Amino acid sequence: MTLEGRVLDQQTRADRVRSRRVRVQRPVEPVKRKRKANPKRRTRRRSGFAVATPRGAEIRIPSLGLRAFGARWMSLILLAGSLALLVSALGSPSFVVGTAEVGGNSFVPASQIRSAAGVEGALVFAINPEAIAAKLELLPEIRTADVSIGWTNEISIQVTERPPMVAWNDGGRLWWIGAEGIAYSPQGEDPGLIRVEAVEPYLDIQTDPTLPALSADLVDTAVALKAALPTDAALTFDAVHGFAIEDERGTQVYFGFSEDIDSKILIYQAISAALEERGQAVSVISVEDVRAPYYRWE
Repeated sequence: MTLEGRVLDQQTRADRVRSRRVRVQRPVEPVKRKRKANPKRRTRRRSGFAVATPRGAEIRIPSLGLRAFGARWMSLILLAGSLALLVSALGSPSFVVGTAEVGGNSFVPASQIRSAAGVEGALVFAINPEAIAAKLELLPEIRTADVSIGWTNEISIQVTERPPMVAWNDGGRLWWIGAEGIAYSPQGEDPGLIRVEAVEPYLDIQTDPTLPALSADLVDTAVALKAALPTDAALTFDAVHGFAIEDERGTQVYFGFSEDIDSKILIYQAISAALEERGQAVSVISVEDVRAPYYRWE
């Protein structure tokens, strides 16, 4: 090959290398995604049934296919049935409370407990036993209450009472008082309670009737005096001398309040026995202060 041929061949080869290195930038076209064709909607089949007419013609009436009654229809049917049963139950007398059964009471009338409970004529579904029991325990005569519901409309009320121990005439108004000092209105006939006559009102009647109106120690004092003193006379009480009695000889005896009541009873019995042995009558015996008892003549 001649020199000129070799030169031309080198240039041609160099041109070919350069042409391979040059990158031709072509515009990138966005890829178009093929959308899936919408599936063909299935047409619901409609069925019908023929109805014969007197003239012999037939009328075809469309009906709903079985596919129309799906889960939603079944849910609606169940909901409607439940509502119908609920309305029927609410209006049925089988679920209306009649006369509640009351137990555990001895002096509080059952009619009063039923009236305070207020459940008669109410729907058994709307009764809250705990709330009814709490309402009954607001009565000063009731210590505890338990309310239970039976099938289908039975209500049972069991109570524990605060039995009265003292019948206290507080300045003209009579109260029954239990061991805790809680006072309430008399319930029926007096069951042989200890009678106390207070010339002036002394009880601390609270807005809350379950709070004590009298000290429990004073209730115990009245019980102890009545048990130790053989007299049918009522105890008297005033804010100055406390408890007092008039014994069988007509002597006014002052015992004071609840301090050292057992010692006071013994001192009184000793003084009374000594005076009776001597045949001496006195008008007043005071053991209000166990350290300085005295008696006097009028």
